Amino acid sequence: MDKTSDSRKALAHLAAARFAMKAGQLGLAAESYRRAIDCEPELVEAHSELGILFLKSSDFNSALEVLRRASELSPSSAAGWFNLGLALIELRQLREARNALEKSVALDSSFGLAHALLGNVLQKLGGFEAAEQQLREAIALQPERVGAYVDLIRGRRMTEADRPWLKSLESLIRSGRLNMTDARAAFYALGKGFEDLSEYEVAMGCYDQANRLALQLSRRRFERDRYGERTDSIMARFSAELLHEGLSDACLDETPVFVVGMLRSGTTLVEQILSSHPEVYGAGELSFFLERLDTPLSEIGSIGSDYVRRLQPASPGAKRIVDKMPHNYAAIGLIRLSLPNARIIHVQRTPADTCLSIYATPFLAAPEFGHDKSHIAFAYREYVRLMDYWRTVLPPSAILHVEYERLVEDQEAETRRMVEFSGLDWSESCLHPELNQRAIETPSRWQVRQPMYRSSIGRWRNFEPWMGALMEAGT
Repeated sequence: MDKTSDSRKALAHLAAARFAMKAGQLGLAAESYRRAIDCEPELVEAHSELGILFLKSSDFNSALEVLRRASELSPSSAAGWFNLGLALIELRQLREARNALEKSVALDSSFGLAHALLGNVLQKLGGFEAAEQQLREAIALQPERVGAYVDLIRGRRMTEADRPWLKSLESLIRSGRLNMTDARAAFYALGKGFEDLSEYEVAMGCYDQANRLALQLSRRRFERDRYGERTDSIMARFSAELLHEGLSDACLDETPVFVVGMLRSGTTLVEQILSSHPEVYGAGELSFFLERLDTPLSEIGSIGSDYVRRLQPASPGAKRIVDKMPHNYAAIGLIRLSLPNARIIHVQRTPADTCLSIYATPFLAAPEFGHDKSHIAFAYREYVRLMDYWRTVLPPSAILHVEYERLVEDQEAETRRMVEFSGLDWSESCLHPELNQRAIETPSRWQVRQPMYRSSIGRWRNFEPWMGALMEAGT
Protein backbone atom coordinates (compact mmCIF):
# COMPACT_ATOMS: atom_id res chain seq x y z
CA MET A 1 0.00 0.00 0.00
CA ASP A 2 1.45 3.40 -0.98
CA LYS A 3 2.33 6.18 1.41
CA THR A 4 -0.42 8.48 0.13
CA SER A 5 -3.07 5.88 0.89
CA ASP A 6 -1.67 5.34 4.40
CA SER A 7 -1.74 9.08 4.98
CA ARG A 8 -5.36 9.33 3.87
CA LYS A 9 -6.35 6.46 6.14
CA ALA A 10 -4.51 8.08 9.02
CA LEU A 11 -6.41 11.34 8.52
CA ALA A 12 -9.70 9.44 8.33
CA HIS A 13 -8.96 7.68 11.61
CA LEU A 14 -7.92 11.02 13.14
CA ALA A 15 -11.25 12.56 12.10
CA ALA A 16 -13.11 9.58 13.56
CA ALA A 17 -11.18 9.93 16.81
CA ARG A 18 -12.07 13.62 17.09
CA PHE A 19 -15.73 12.86 16.42
CA ALA A 20 -15.68 10.17 19.13
CA MET A 21 -14.03 12.58 21.55
CA LYS A 22 -16.79 15.13 21.02
CA ALA A 23 -19.36 12.40 21.65
CA GLY A 24 -17.61 11.41 24.87
CA GLN A 25 -16.71 7.96 23.56
CA LEU A 26 -13.15 7.89 24.89
CA GLY A 27 -12.52 4.19 24.28
CA LEU A 28 -13.53 4.46 20.64
CA ALA A 29 -11.50 7.66 20.28
CA ALA A 30 -8.38 5.99 21.69
CA GLU A 31 -8.75 3.09 19.28
CA SER A 32 -9.10 5.47 16.33
CA TYR A 33 -6.06 7.50 17.40
CA ARG A 34 -4.01 4.30 17.60
CA ARG A 35 -5.12 3.28 14.12
CA ALA A 36 -4.13 6.69 12.83
CA ILE A 37 -0.68 6.26 14.38
CA ASP A 38 -0.37 2.75 12.90
CA CYS A 39 -1.04 4.18 9.46
CA GLU A 40 1.23 7.17 9.90
CA PRO A 41 3.60 6.81 12.89
CA GLU A 42 4.78 10.41 12.61
CA LEU A 43 1.32 12.01 12.72
CA VAL A 44 1.94 14.50 15.53
CA GLU A 45 -1.70 15.44 16.04
CA ALA A 46 -2.65 11.83 16.76
CA HIS A 47 0.08 11.45 19.37
CA SER A 48 -0.74 14.79 21.01
CA GLU A 49 -4.48 14.29 21.13
CA LEU A 50 -4.17 10.69 22.31
CA GLY A 51 -1.90 11.94 25.08
CA ILE A 52 -4.50 14.52 26.13
CA LEU A 53 -7.14 11.78 26.13
CA PHE A 54 -4.97 9.69 28.44
CA LEU A 55 -4.47 12.72 30.73
CA LYS A 56 -8.24 13.18 30.96
CA SER A 57 -8.60 9.48 31.74
CA SER A 58 -5.89 9.65 34.45
CA ASP A 59 -3.82 7.06 32.55
CA PHE A 60 -0.64 9.01 33.11
CA ASN A 61 1.90 6.35 32.13
CA SER A 62 0.24 5.95 28.73
CA ALA A 63 0.01 9.72 28.41
CA LEU A 64 3.71 10.07 29.12
CA GLU A 65 4.63 7.55 26.43
CA VAL A 66 2.69 9.18 23.59
CA LEU A 67 3.40 12.77 24.67
CA ARG A 68 7.14 12.06 24.73
CA ARG A 69 6.81 10.85 21.17
CA ALA A 70 4.79 13.94 20.25
CA SER A 71 7.48 16.24 21.62
CA GLU A 72 10.14 14.31 19.69
CA LEU A 73 8.16 14.67 16.47
CA SER A 74 7.42 18.36 17.03
CA PRO A 75 10.10 19.84 19.30
CA SER A 76 9.03 23.39 18.42
CA SER A 77 5.52 22.97 19.86
CA ALA A 78 5.05 24.88 23.13
CA ALA A 79 1.74 23.08 23.71
CA GLY A 80 3.43 19.71 23.20
CA TRP A 81 6.04 20.38 25.87
CA PHE A 82 3.34 21.75 28.17
CA ASN A 83 1.25 18.59 27.87
CA LEU A 84 4.33 16.47 28.47
CA GLY A 85 4.96 18.54 31.59
CA LEU A 86 1.44 17.80 32.81
CA ALA A 87 1.98 14.05 32.50
CA LEU A 88 5.34 14.24 34.27
CA ILE A 89 3.81 16.22 37.15
CA GLU A 90 1.13 13.60 37.63
CA LEU A 91 3.85 10.94 37.79
CA ARG A 92 5.84 13.07 40.26
CA GLN A 93 8.79 13.39 37.92
CA LEU A 94 9.12 17.05 38.78
CA ARG A 95 12.61 17.77 37.52
CA GLU A 96 11.75 16.44 34.07
CA ALA A 97 8.48 18.37 34.26
CA ARG A 98 10.42 21.55 34.97
CA ASN A 99 12.59 20.95 31.92
CA ALA A 100 9.55 20.38 29.70
CA LEU A 101 7.78 23.51 30.96
CA GLU A 102 10.92 25.60 30.58
CA LYS A 103 11.00 24.56 26.92
CA SER A 104 7.33 25.45 26.60
CA VAL A 105 7.73 29.03 27.88
CA ALA A 106 10.95 29.47 25.87
CA LEU A 107 9.03 28.61 22.71
CA ASP A 108 6.00 30.76 23.61
CA SER A 109 6.64 33.49 26.16
CA SER A 110 2.96 34.46 26.08
CA PHE A 111 1.81 31.06 27.36
CA GLY A 112 0.45 32.19 30.74
CA LEU A 113 -0.65 28.79 32.02
CA ALA A 114 2.78 27.32 31.29
CA HIS A 115 4.44 30.12 33.28
CA ALA A 116 2.03 29.49 36.19
CA LEU A 117 2.56 25.73 36.18
CA LEU A 118 6.33 26.14 35.91
CA GLY A 119 6.22 28.46 38.93
CA ASN A 120 4.31 25.84 40.90
CA VAL A 121 6.81 23.10 39.99
CA LEU A 122 9.77 25.31 40.86
CA GLN A 123 8.27 25.93 44.30
CA LYS A 124 7.97 22.20 44.92
CA LEU A 125 11.63 21.85 43.97
CA GLY A 126 12.64 24.67 46.32
CA GLY A 127 13.38 27.33 43.67
CA PHE A 128 11.22 30.07 45.17
CA GLU A 129 12.91 33.08 43.57
CA ALA A 130 12.74 31.56 40.09
CA ALA A 131 9.17 30.50 40.81
CA GLU A 132 8.18 34.04 41.73
CA GLN A 133 9.48 35.33 38.39
CA GLN A 134 7.33 32.79 36.54
CA LEU A 135 4.25 33.53 38.64
CA ARG A 136 4.61 37.28 38.16
CA GLU A 137 4.86 36.71 34.41
CA ALA A 138 1.75 34.52 34.48
CA ILE A 139 -0.22 37.27 36.25
CA ALA A 140 1.07 39.94 33.88
CA LEU A 141 -0.15 37.86 30.94
CA GLN A 142 -3.43 36.78 32.54
CA PRO A 143 -4.41 39.03 35.48
CA GLU A 144 -7.31 36.74 36.41
CA ARG A 145 -5.19 33.62 36.86
CA VAL A 146 -6.02 32.92 40.50
CA GLY A 147 -3.65 29.98 40.87
CA ALA A 148 -0.65 32.18 40.16
CA TYR A 149 -1.68 34.64 42.88
CA VAL A 150 -2.21 31.77 45.29
CA ASP A 151 1.22 30.26 44.70
CA LEU A 152 2.85 33.69 44.81
CA ILE A 153 1.32 34.47 48.22
CA ARG A 154 2.00 31.01 49.64
CA GLY A 155 5.58 30.99 48.34
CA ARG A 156 6.98 33.47 50.85
CA ARG A 157 6.04 35.76 53.70
CA MET A 158 4.04 38.75 52.52
CA THR A 159 5.17 42.25 53.50
CA GLU A 160 3.50 45.65 53.34
CA ALA A 161 5.06 46.13 49.90
CA ASP A 162 3.07 43.12 48.69
CA ARG A 163 -0.33 44.53 49.68
CA PRO A 164 -1.16 45.32 46.01
CA TRP A 165 -1.18 41.56 45.32
CA LEU A 166 -3.79 41.10 48.04
CA LYS A 167 -5.85 44.01 46.72
CA SER A 168 -5.77 42.51 43.21
CA LEU A 169 -6.98 39.19 44.55
CA GLU A 170 -9.73 40.91 46.55
CA SER A 171 -10.82 42.71 43.39
CA LEU A 172 -11.05 39.42 41.54
CA ILE A 173 -13.32 38.03 44.24
CA ARG A 174 -15.54 41.12 44.22
CA SER A 175 -15.83 40.98 40.44
CA GLY A 176 -18.06 37.93 40.72
CA ARG A 177 -16.27 36.30 37.79
CA LEU A 178 -14.59 33.57 39.82
CA ASN A 179 -16.09 30.12 40.10
CA MET A 180 -16.43 28.66 43.59
CA THR A 181 -13.23 26.63 43.35
CA ASP A 182 -11.13 29.66 42.43
CA ALA A 183 -12.87 31.82 45.03
CA ARG A 184 -12.12 29.22 47.69
CA ALA A 185 -8.43 29.19 46.73
CA ALA A 186 -8.35 32.99 46.69
CA PHE A 187 -9.79 33.27 50.22
CA TYR A 188 -7.25 30.78 51.59
CA ALA A 189 -4.44 32.80 50.01
CA LEU A 190 -5.83 36.09 51.30
CA GLY A 191 -6.04 34.61 54.78
CA LYS A 192 -2.38 33.67 54.62
CA GLY A 193 -1.44 37.11 53.26
CA PHE A 194 -3.31 39.07 55.93
CA GLU A 195 -1.92 36.75 58.61
CA ASP A 196 1.57 37.61 57.40
CA LEU A 197 0.63 41.28 57.83
CA SER A 198 -0.62 40.57 61.39
CA GLU A 199 -4.22 41.44 60.49
CA TYR A 200 -5.57 38.39 62.27
CA GLU A 201 -9.28 39.18 62.40
CA VAL A 202 -9.33 39.84 58.65
CA ALA A 203 -7.29 36.68 58.08
CA MET A 204 -9.70 34.51 60.08
CA GLY A 205 -12.61 36.02 58.15
CA CYS A 206 -10.92 34.89 54.93
CA TYR A 207 -10.31 31.41 56.30
CA ASP A 208 -13.97 31.25 57.34
CA GLN A 209 -15.07 32.20 53.81
CA ALA A 210 -12.70 29.66 52.26
CA ASN A 211 -14.04 26.86 54.43
CA ARG A 212 -17.67 27.81 53.80
CA LEU A 213 -17.05 27.54 50.08
CA ALA A 214 -15.14 24.28 50.56
CA LEU A 215 -18.11 22.81 52.43
CA GLN A 216 -20.43 23.79 49.58
CA LEU A 217 -18.10 22.18 47.05
CA SER A 218 -17.59 18.99 49.02
CA ARG A 219 -19.66 15.96 48.18
CA ARG A 220 -18.82 14.33 51.49
CA ARG A 221 -20.42 14.98 54.86
CA PHE A 222 -18.65 14.29 58.12
CA GLU A 223 -20.48 11.77 60.27
CA ARG A 224 -19.20 11.89 63.83
CA ASP A 225 -20.82 8.66 64.93
CA ARG A 226 -19.30 6.72 62.05
CA TYR A 227 -15.89 8.33 62.65
CA GLY A 228 -15.97 7.42 66.34
CA GLU A 229 -17.13 3.90 65.57
CA ARG A 230 -14.16 3.52 63.24
CA THR A 231 -11.83 4.35 66.12
CA ASP A 232 -13.62 1.78 68.28
CA SER A 233 -13.36 -0.90 65.60
CA ILE A 234 -9.62 -0.33 65.13
CA MET A 235 -9.01 -0.72 68.87
CA ALA A 236 -11.17 -3.84 69.02
CA ARG A 237 -9.50 -5.38 65.97
CA PHE A 238 -5.93 -4.80 67.14
CA SER A 239 -6.21 -6.01 70.71
CA ALA A 240 -3.41 -6.03 73.26
CA GLU A 241 -3.33 -9.84 73.08
CA LEU A 242 -2.97 -9.92 69.31
CA LEU A 243 -0.25 -7.28 69.29
CA HIS A 244 1.63 -9.07 72.07
CA GLU A 245 1.52 -12.43 70.30
CA GLY A 246 2.48 -11.06 66.90
CA LEU A 247 2.48 -13.07 63.68
CA SER A 248 4.85 -15.90 62.82
CA ASP A 249 4.89 -14.92 59.13
CA ALA A 250 5.50 -11.18 59.63
CA CYS A 251 8.15 -9.42 57.54
CA LEU A 252 11.24 -8.59 59.60
CA ASP A 253 12.65 -5.99 57.22
CA GLU A 254 13.97 -2.85 58.97
CA THR A 255 13.90 -0.50 55.99
CA PRO A 256 10.60 1.36 56.61
CA VAL A 257 10.29 4.34 58.92
CA PHE A 258 6.75 5.61 59.43
CA VAL A 259 6.18 9.22 60.44
CA VAL A 260 2.64 9.62 61.74
CA GLY A 261 0.52 12.21 63.50
CA MET A 262 -2.45 14.47 63.03
CA LEU A 263 -2.41 16.57 59.87
CA ARG A 264 -0.34 19.76 60.18
CA SER A 265 1.56 18.47 63.19
CA GLY A 266 5.07 18.63 61.67
CA THR A 267 5.31 15.31 59.84
CA THR A 268 6.71 16.96 56.69
CA LEU A 269 9.44 18.64 58.73
CA VAL A 270 10.42 15.34 60.36
CA GLU A 271 10.54 13.61 56.99
CA GLN A 272 12.68 16.45 55.64
CA ILE A 273 15.08 16.08 58.57
CA LEU A 274 15.40 12.31 58.22
CA SER A 275 15.65 12.33 54.43
CA SER A 276 18.56 14.78 54.74
CA HIS A 277 20.55 11.77 55.98
CA PRO A 278 22.63 10.25 53.14
CA GLU A 279 21.23 6.76 53.86
CA VAL A 280 17.56 7.79 53.92
CA TYR A 281 15.01 8.26 51.15
CA GLY A 282 11.79 10.17 51.68
CA ALA A 283 8.95 8.43 49.85
CA GLY A 284 6.24 10.97 50.72
CA GLU A 285 2.71 10.05 51.75
CA LEU A 286 1.80 6.47 50.84
CA SER A 287 -1.75 5.19 51.31
CA PHE A 288 -0.74 1.50 51.31
CA PHE A 289 -1.63 0.64 54.92
CA LEU A 290 -4.74 2.79 55.12
CA GLU A 291 -6.13 0.89 52.13
CA ARG A 292 -5.56 -2.42 53.93
CA LEU A 293 -6.89 -1.70 57.42
CA ASP A 294 -9.65 -4.28 56.98
CA THR A 295 -7.40 -7.07 55.70
CA PRO A 296 -8.41 -10.46 57.18
CA LEU A 297 -6.11 -11.57 59.98
CA SER A 298 -5.00 -14.62 57.98
CA GLU A 299 -3.59 -12.36 55.27
CA ILE A 300 -1.87 -9.71 57.39
CA GLY A 301 1.45 -11.54 57.47
CA SER A 302 1.98 -11.06 53.74
CA ILE A 303 1.24 -7.33 53.81
CA GLY A 304 4.67 -6.36 55.16
CA SER A 305 6.59 -8.22 52.46
CA ASP A 306 4.32 -6.80 49.78
CA TYR A 307 4.88 -3.28 51.10
CA VAL A 308 8.66 -3.62 51.16
CA ARG A 309 8.70 -5.03 47.61
CA ARG A 310 6.78 -1.99 46.39
CA LEU A 311 8.85 0.43 48.43
CA GLN A 312 12.42 -0.53 47.63
CA PRO A 313 12.53 0.14 43.85
CA ALA A 314 12.06 3.86 44.62
CA SER A 315 15.50 3.97 46.22
CA PRO A 316 17.23 0.56 46.22
CA GLY A 317 20.38 1.83 47.93
CA ALA A 318 18.64 3.43 50.92
CA LYS A 319 19.09 1.93 54.39
CA ARG A 320 15.83 3.54 55.52
CA ILE A 321 12.80 4.73 53.54
CA VAL A 322 10.40 7.16 55.17
CA ASP A 323 6.65 6.93 54.66
CA LYS A 324 5.14 10.09 56.12
CA MET A 325 1.43 9.46 55.64
CA PRO A 326 0.10 11.27 58.76
CA HIS A 327 -3.10 9.21 58.97
CA ASN A 328 -1.06 6.03 59.38
CA TYR A 329 -1.54 6.65 63.10
CA ALA A 330 -4.76 4.71 62.52
CA ALA A 331 -2.76 1.82 61.02
CA ILE A 332 -0.13 1.48 63.75
CA GLY A 333 -1.55 -1.88 64.84
CA LEU A 334 -1.45 -3.23 61.30
CA ILE A 335 2.06 -1.89 60.76
CA ARG A 336 3.27 -3.40 64.02
CA LEU A 337 1.86 -6.83 63.17
CA SER A 338 3.10 -6.97 59.58
CA LEU A 339 6.42 -5.13 60.05
CA PRO A 340 7.45 -5.55 63.70
CA ASN A 341 10.95 -4.15 63.08
CA ALA A 342 9.79 -1.01 61.31
CA ARG A 343 10.32 2.29 63.13
CA ILE A 344 7.31 4.45 63.95
CA ILE A 345 7.80 8.12 64.83
CA HIS A 346 4.76 9.97 66.14
CA VAL A 347 4.83 13.77 65.81
CA GLN A 348 2.53 15.72 68.11
CA ARG A 349 1.87 19.45 68.25
CA THR A 350 -0.15 21.75 70.49
CA PRO A 351 -3.82 20.89 69.78
CA ALA A 352 -4.99 24.46 69.12
CA ASP A 353 -2.09 25.12 66.71
CA THR A 354 -2.72 21.85 64.91
CA CYS A 355 -6.44 22.46 64.49
CA LEU A 356 -5.97 26.07 63.39
CA SER A 357 -3.45 24.96 60.79
CA ILE A 358 -5.88 22.36 59.42
CA TYR A 359 -8.58 25.02 59.15
CA ALA A 360 -6.25 27.48 57.40
CA THR A 361 -4.68 25.05 54.92
CA PRO A 362 -5.94 24.58 51.33
CA PHE A 363 -5.46 20.83 51.02
CA LEU A 364 -5.63 19.26 47.57
CA ALA A 365 -7.71 16.51 49.15
CA ALA A 366 -8.98 17.78 52.49
CA PRO A 367 -10.19 15.32 55.13
CA GLU A 368 -13.95 15.16 55.47
CA PHE A 369 -13.77 16.94 58.83
CA GLY A 370 -11.40 19.64 57.60
CA HIS A 371 -13.76 22.58 56.93
CA ASP A 372 -15.74 22.84 60.17
CA LYS A 373 -14.15 24.05 63.40
CA SER A 374 -16.15 21.73 65.63
CA HIS A 375 -15.53 18.71 63.40
CA ILE A 376 -11.80 19.39 63.35
CA ALA A 377 -11.69 19.49 67.15
CA PHE A 378 -13.71 16.27 67.35
CA ALA A 379 -11.41 14.47 64.88
CA TYR A 380 -8.41 15.69 66.87
CA ARG A 381 -9.84 14.20 70.07
CA GLU A 382 -10.41 10.88 68.27
CA TYR A 383 -6.78 10.93 67.11
CA VAL A 384 -5.67 11.47 70.72
CA ARG A 385 -7.95 8.64 71.87
CA LEU A 386 -6.38 6.24 69.39
CA MET A 387 -2.80 7.29 70.16
CA ASP A 388 -3.50 6.85 73.88
CA TYR A 389 -4.66 3.33 73.07
CA TRP A 390 -1.46 2.47 71.17
CA ARG A 391 0.55 3.78 74.13
CA THR A 392 -1.37 1.39 76.38
CA VAL A 393 -1.10 -1.79 74.30
CA LEU A 394 2.39 -1.43 72.79
CA PRO A 395 5.73 -1.41 74.60
CA PRO A 396 7.26 2.06 75.13
CA SER A 397 10.03 1.27 72.65
CA ALA A 398 7.57 0.65 69.78
CA ILE A 399 6.92 4.31 69.01
CA LEU A 400 9.13 7.37 69.34
CA HIS A 401 6.99 10.34 70.38
CA VAL A 402 8.33 13.70 69.18
CA GLU A 403 6.87 17.02 70.30
CA TYR A 404 6.98 19.59 67.52
CA GLU A 405 7.60 22.44 69.96
CA ARG A 406 10.53 20.64 71.60
CA LEU A 407 11.99 19.85 68.18
CA VAL A 408 11.94 23.55 67.30
CA GLU A 409 13.34 24.61 70.69
CA ASP A 410 16.11 22.00 70.86
CA GLN A 411 16.66 20.95 67.28
CA GLU A 412 19.89 19.01 67.68
CA ALA A 413 18.87 16.94 70.71
CA GLU A 414 15.54 15.91 69.18
CA THR A 415 17.11 15.24 65.79
CA ARG A 416 19.70 12.99 67.39
CA ARG A 417 16.89 11.08 69.13
CA MET A 418 15.14 10.49 65.81
CA VAL A 419 18.30 9.46 63.97
CA GLU A 420 19.31 7.05 66.74
CA PHE A 421 15.80 5.59 66.95
CA SER A 422 15.90 5.00 63.19
CA GLY A 423 19.02 2.86 63.60
CA LEU A 424 21.31 5.27 61.76
CA ASP A 425 24.72 6.77 62.42
CA TRP A 426 24.69 10.49 63.08
CA SER A 427 24.92 12.88 60.12
CA GLU A 428 25.30 16.65 60.48
CA SER A 429 23.22 17.10 57.34
CA CYS A 430 20.13 16.30 59.42
CA LEU A 431 20.56 19.65 61.19
CA HIS A 432 19.99 21.51 57.91
CA PRO A 433 16.75 20.17 56.45
CA GLU A 434 16.23 23.47 54.62
CA LEU A 435 19.11 22.47 52.31
CA ASN A 436 17.48 19.18 51.34
CA GLN A 437 16.84 19.28 47.58
CA ARG A 438 14.11 16.64 47.44
CA ALA A 439 10.78 17.67 45.94
CA ILE A 440 8.04 18.57 48.43
CA GLU A 441 4.42 18.44 47.32
CA THR A 442 2.61 19.07 50.60
CA PRO A 443 1.28 22.51 51.62
CA SER A 444 4.37 22.91 53.85
CA ARG A 445 6.75 23.20 50.90
CA TRP A 446 7.82 26.77 51.70
CA GLN A 447 7.96 26.43 55.49
CA VAL A 448 10.18 23.34 55.61
CA ARG A 449 12.76 24.94 53.32
CA GLN A 450 13.37 27.71 55.84
CA PRO A 451 15.80 27.44 58.76
CA MET A 452 13.83 26.21 61.76
CA TYR A 453 11.80 29.02 63.30
CA ARG A 454 9.62 29.51 66.39
CA SER A 455 6.86 31.73 64.97
CA SER A 456 4.54 28.76 64.36
CA ILE A 457 4.54 27.92 68.09
CA GLY A 458 1.51 29.44 69.80
CA ARG A 459 0.13 30.67 66.48
CA TRP A 460 -3.39 30.11 67.82
CA ARG A 461 -2.98 32.93 70.36
CA ASN A 462 -3.09 35.48 67.53
CA PHE A 463 -6.51 34.14 66.60
CA GLU A 464 -7.88 33.38 70.07
CA PRO A 465 -10.94 35.69 69.88
CA TRP A 466 -12.06 33.98 66.66
CA MET A 467 -10.99 30.37 67.24
CA GLY A 468 -14.46 29.26 68.36
CA ALA A 469 -14.93 25.50 68.43
CA LEU A 470 -11.29 24.89 67.47
CA MET A 471 -10.52 25.49 71.14
CA GLU A 472 -12.45 22.34 72.02
CA ALA A 473 -9.34 20.33 71.09
CA GLY A 474 -7.39 21.94 73.93
CA THR A 475 -4.34 24.16 74.10
